[in-house]
Amino acid sequence: MFDAKLVFEPPEAISTPALVTWAYEPPAPVARARPGATELDRWADESPVVPPVDTALEPGLAFLDDLLGGKLSTLAATSELTGKPGEALLLHSPPGLRAQRLLVLGAGKPEKFTLASIRPLAGAAARFLKARGVTEFTFFLRPLPQDVAPADAAQAAVEGVLLANFEPARYQTDKKDGKEILAVQVAGLSAAQKGALEAALRRGRIIAEAQNLARELTNEPSNRLTPRLFAERAAKLAREVGLAADILDENRLRELKMGAFLSVAQGSEEPPRLVVLTY
Repeated sequence: MFDAKLVFEPPEAISTPALVTWAYEPPAPVARARPGATELDRWADESPVVPPVDTALEPGLAFLDDLLGGKLSTLAATSELTGKPGEALLLHSPPGLRAQRLLVLGAGKPEKFTLASIRPLAGAAARFLKARGVTEFTFFLRPLPQDVAPADAAQAAVEGVLLANFEPARYQTDKKDGKEILAVQVAGLSAAQKGALEAALRRGRIIAEAQNLARELTNEPSNRLTPRLFAERAAKLAREVGLAADILDENRLRELKMGAFLSVAQGSEEPPRLVVLTY
């Protein structure tokens, strides 16, 4: 059973198997003219331009870098931490943190970061960690762009983790052991908004679980999920969540003169079913 909850402690105080956050690409270095350089210096052996100073580590990670004793700056200086999309940097037993691991994901350029960026980052963290046997982690939401509401960010994080938990290879002969993330904590948000944030976690879980169910049903082969079995599952789910489910069998379909629907079903020994959900 998947569990999602909030934690309001600072990142250095969070005891967790893995603390996850993201890094932006640092600003591009800017070249500047050397003091006293003239136009004639263009033809000299020495360049009139001072080599650009590469900031290496983007400023938003300075607080973590301080906790880690400058380890992130060192990695950034050797291009092991660039903040580019798709990058993943894992540190074990990070000094200054109670977390067993620190995972820093590349998020690209900060001006392109939106609410939609959070979901794939959380999903990438889930896939990366579960492949290494980690079953729970803390997703630390750094300061967000002004147009991103904290509750929406929390919801997106939970959705990303749950969607990444989905494994389509149910019938694959040599499929790997079913590793999954069992729990996630969302950190970095204000306790003053606890009620709205908890509601956002629930909403994200419901939406993602519904998407995963739809993916599961879509992937099922027709000999394993016949129309009648599909209708039974739909009716069961409807009862669990308080929806009204009306299952139309072949007789009612004929009464409604749904000939096109019935004609498709004539190619199978399995009788058709139409599920009408009312909410």
